[in-house]
Amino acid sequence: MSNDLKKRAEQIRDERTLGGNTAERVGGVLVELVKNDDQKADKELSNVENDIVAQKAGVLTKADKDLSNVNKEVAQSKVGICESEYVNATNNHCRFVALKIWDDGDNNRSIGITSEGEPFITLLDPDDNPERMPLALADLSNVYKTASSTEKGLMLPSDKQKLDTIRLIEIDLNIADGTPEVANANSNLPFLGNFTFNDIIYYITSGIRYLFYYKYVIGSDACAGSFSFKIESNPTRKISFSNLDNSVSLIMEEVGSGMSVEIAAVIP
Repeated sequence: MSNDLKKRAEQIRDERTLGGNTAERVGGVLVELVKNDDQKADKELSNVENDIVAQKAGVLTKADKDLSNVNKEVAQSKVGICESEYVNATNNHCRFVALKIWDDGDNNRSIGITSEGEPFITLLDPDDNPERMPLALADLSNVYKTASSTEKGLMLPSDKQKLDTIRLIEIDLNIADGTPEVANANSNLPFLGNFTFNDIIYYITSGIRYLFYYKYVIGSDACAGSFSFKIESNPTRKISFSNLDNSVSLIMEEVGSGMSVEIAAVIP
């Protein structure tokens, strides 16, 4: 086994990060090990036809070859493939297949997969060592699941509903700074996603949650952040936006019912 392949196998063996051992990572090492072992088997079985050994290992299906002198177990043994059975936690009989590693430094470790789809490694010969150590694989099955009274998930349904009601709205302060007013509360605001003044007030009072974030450019500097906001209705309707330290703000105020909406943006 090459030093590079041995190092990759050791990294898989020692992986402790959830999701660290992807199918590509584990499968890549298995493929390389099989290739190396095939080459080794070719040398050790020089007195047996290659096609016969390959067919017994499940690679070829040539019907015109005489396989009476070689059986499947012999061929698999020569290339280090081990198949056996075990009893799982529910006392069901399952099978596994493993690839042995002969390197002395690896103490005859092996890597394989069970019929239940669980990849594993062993520290000794898999036939003699029933303890299989599962490899860490990424489990994303609960990414789109919500919690219930009987099942774990990322969040409670009530929390997910709250997130679903949040609407992200970008405010371009450079455009707002160049827009002193709009005709009335039903006019589109080009710096606020083309929503109207009335839209913002209506949706907020209807229970829809907003997350307003602003952006602006001064010279070669681009800045962005989030806004808190306040709605006032006495004596006139007004929506005020400001960042945490009030260094950036936007105020929109209706002059009177049915009249224009004045706009004032403050940029540092």
